Amino acid sequence: MAERRRRKRLPWISMQAQVRVKKSMISSEWVSVEVVDYNSLGMGIRPPQSLAKSLQKQGTIQLSLRLETEVGEITADRVSAKVRHIAEESGAAFVGIEFEQDSKASLKESLERIESILNRHQHLSNRIYSDSREGS
Repeated sequence: MAERRRRKRLPWISMQAQVRVKKSMISSEWVSVEVVDYNSLGMGIRPPQSLAKSLQKQGTIQLSLRLETEVGEITADRVSAKVRHIAEESGAAFVGIEFEQDSKASLKESLERIESILNRHQHLSNRIYSDSREGS
């Protein structure tokens, strides 16, 4: 599949995400999803199989994100996003979503901070891996 993203997505480390799912006109629940990749513009998730189809029908969804670090956690609550595509990979659904760009400044800042921490983690991991291969 050709890469269509404007920014490279990063592998997750210790990130938790939940999607708000409407059960009826007045009730909803938060369902945990697996984070596959992330950047401050969007992310890829693997929801439970039963949830994938309803996400596509909703079109616009709300997420709650939490990245735990050694010095605390960064959260982004009630992030609005659009479902861009759903694909089947090895019997599991993969959902690509794009964050709404008209979010509050504080929410955008949280999304960018998460990306920054993930970038630093990825660079450190690559350096450690590279150093360990050179020492072999």
